[in-house]
Amino acid sequence: MAFKLSLSELPSLIETLRKWSPESLQMYSLLRNSYRTNNVWPVLEVYVDSKDMEKLTSVVAVWYLTSQRTQKRYTFYTRDQNTSKVLIREPGVVEIERDEFISLNCVEPTIDVVAEYLKVMNFIPGIIGPAYTYILDDLELADEIASREIPAKLRIAPLEVKHAKFLLNAWQYGTAPAIEFFENEIKYQQTLALFNEKGEPISWVVAKAWGDIGSTYTSPGYRRQGLASILTAKLAKLILQQNDIPFTKINKNNETSVALHTKVGFKEVKVNTIWFKLN
Repeated sequence: MAFKLSLSELPSLIETLRKWSPESLQMYSLLRNSYRTNNVWPVLEVYVDSKDMEKLTSVVAVWYLTSQRTQKRYTFYTRDQNTSKVLIREPGVVEIERDEFISLNCVEPTIDVVAEYLKVMNFIPGIIGPAYTYILDDLELADEIASREIPAKLRIAPLEVKHAKFLLNAWQYGTAPAIEFFENEIKYQQTLALFNEKGEPISWVVAKAWGDIGSTYTSPGYRRQGLASILTAKLAKLILQQNDIPFTKINKNNETSVALHTKVGFKEVKVNTIWFKLN
């Protein structure tokens, strides 16, 4: 059976998901961010297999990249592949359209459950990923890197909404979301950037809608100076100050990102995320 939760019912679910971290970090962060903004960003609908947190095993979050509820995404978290199979097949929970993405944050067998369901619905799931979770583990190392000096002509500050175009232009993962997606990330999420003398961001890092540190970018003329490492360490410290868990999700083939985050003090934990693109 599926139960749709109201905004007022999210705190108990969020607290339960936090207890299940690191496996539940992506779902926990997505719901936490939505609750903090009164479901303004990200806009989402949450379905569970039980309202009793002692019996809960599976969660489906349906969320949108724009306030107009366009560009829909799905995130799954489960502790039991059998109940997840029931939940995703409940009417009204998963209403998939072509070219949508599904993010799975779950134990390996559930990946097969969802893939099986997609095929029954005549979708061809194309796997993008997997990605592995890294959590800040060495606080002393992060502190040391965060305290390093930056070049004299640069300054550090959060991004502003007007800088959304820079994030859009730097997008590297297929078709980019609407610019409102990047504007909302800047409005509602933690960001840090280095600005040049002209006031343009030349390096930045963002705590994304689903909580992980990412969208990391440095302009070509400023690379190999450790700037992204400094920003990542500083942003991780800001997240810690909010009593949240700094983490990132990295595609297993992205050696540059793995090197950057391990250098800052992040350590891999055995949590998989799989993205499906539907055709």
